[in-house]
Amino acid sequence: MAGFAIMMVLSAWMYTKVYVDYDLLNYLPKDSPSTKSLEVMAEEFGGNVPNVRVMLRDVTQKETKDYKREIEELDGVLAVTWLDSMLPLNMPIEMLPGRLVDSYYKDGNSVLMVTVDPDKQLDTIPAIYEVIGEDNMLAG
Repeated sequence: MAGFAIMMVLSAWMYTKVYVDYDLLNYLPKDSPSTKSLEVMAEEFGGNVPNVRVMLRDVTQKETKDYKREIEELDGVLAVTWLDSMLPLNMPIEMLPGRLVDSYYKDGNSVLMVTVDPDKQLDTIPAIYEVIGEDNMLAG
């Protein structure tokens, strides 16, 4: 029983020492084609590549814009991209290019592409979860 208690205390302490790296690029070799391509994209187009995807379930376009605005205001968020970042949404969504619309808004669900500062991701990711709530999803 004492051995179990010692292992539990040791496990709890070791849990605090685990670092989660949300930037999947860090797992790729530096000389891989994917890594090189992403570096060229960052140089050519400026800024970082989105490293977090947020899916908002059962939302309207207006609700999506509200979530987007709230996420943009979080410390550590460098950019948030959604459909309104590429196209003016002053016309019915049915009139917009279908493939592009389906990439960001389909069946009442929205996908936001978020760029998070890698140095602040451990604080920013939980803050995004807090904004979007349990009914929505985050990957990255």
